[in-house]
Amino acid sequence: MSKGILDLENREQAENEIKRYLELECPHYLGSKVASVELVKDTAIKLFEGEKRSRVLVYDVKLQDTSEAFGTIGGILYPDNPPYSNVFPKSEVKDADTAASIHLYWEAINRYGNTSFFSKKENLEELAEMLELPKELR
Repeated sequence: MSKGILDLENREQAENEIKRYLELECPHYLGSKVASVELVKDTAIKLFEGEKRSRVLVYDVKLQDTSEAFGTIGGILYPDNPPYSNVFPKSEVKDADTAASIHLYWEAINRYGNTSFFSKKENLEELAEMLELPKELR
C-alpha cells in the first residue's frame, strides 16, 4: 500500500471517507442530506491479467427525505491509486453488485478516460460488457 492512500481494509477510515464524500455530494446531487450509511458489499473484480483485483466497497445510504442511494469507494487500480468515490440513486442502480460495476465504469470514464486505455469508446464498451452493465447505465 502506498503511503497516504486510504486503506479499504481499515473499515472505520473507509467509512469516514465515504461519509465525508456523501455529505458533500448528496445535498447537491440527490437533494437531501445523509441519514445513515451502512457497508453492504466488499467486492474485488479481476479486470486485468495478473494478481491484482479492482476493489469497491458499497454502502447502503439512507437520506433524510427517505430516498436511498448506494455510496461507493474503491478503484480500478486500487491500491496503486487512491480510491475513487461515487453515489448512485437506487431509483437508477437497483443492487449492490450493479453499484460496484457502475462505480468502476464511471471511474474509467471520469478518472482515466482522457489519457489511457479507456479513452477509446470500444475499450469502454468492452469494460461495460466485462462488468455486465445494463445498457441503460452505460
